Amino acid sequence: MLLAPPGPPRVHWRVLGFPQDALDWIVSPRDALLQALTCLDEEDALACLDSAVHEGAVSPAEIAGVLARAPERLRPLQREMDPLADSGLETIVRRRLRRAGFSVRPQVHLPGIGWIDLLVEEILAIEIDGYEWHSSRERFHADVDRAVREQAFGLRTLRFGQRHVFEEWPLTLSAIERQVRER
Repeated sequence: MLLAPPGPPRVHWRVLGFPQDALDWIVSPRDALLQALTCLDEEDALACLDSAVHEGAVSPAEIAGVLARAPERLRPLQREMDPLADSGLETIVRRRLRRAGFSVRPQVHLPGIGWIDLLVEEILAIEIDGYEWHSSRERFHADVDRAVREQAFGLRTLRFGQRHVFEEWPLTLSAIERQVRER
């Protein structure tokens, strides 16, 4: 089992990029984000950026300053950002689907149904579920109820978990492609 990627070690700490925001030994959210970006691939870095803005840790205006200090390979990610994404998994799926040529809108509100994680080609709802979300009976039943409403409104829905995104992406993408093609 490989514990670290091959090649030279990555520096995980360096001079602060935003020292004016530091609190004693605690770094600012911008510096924490900058440190994380230094170690992440593009996909995970985009998820991190979206989440940082979505959660209010960093403002959209501050992202340009963070990316200006980040590795150059990550700077184009600002064009792909969409802080509406409610989770890193949603960001990763959105990015992969857009790169596969699909039109994708995150966090779409549909009257009578509620919030849809991703709406693909305006015809297919994608729900991305993490284990922690379904930790209660109420949440599980709320999602089942919503799936029934989606079917009643004629909206086809696919639900995926983390395994489908990271371990079974070709199969997941194939299921999405087929559903869009059949609609």
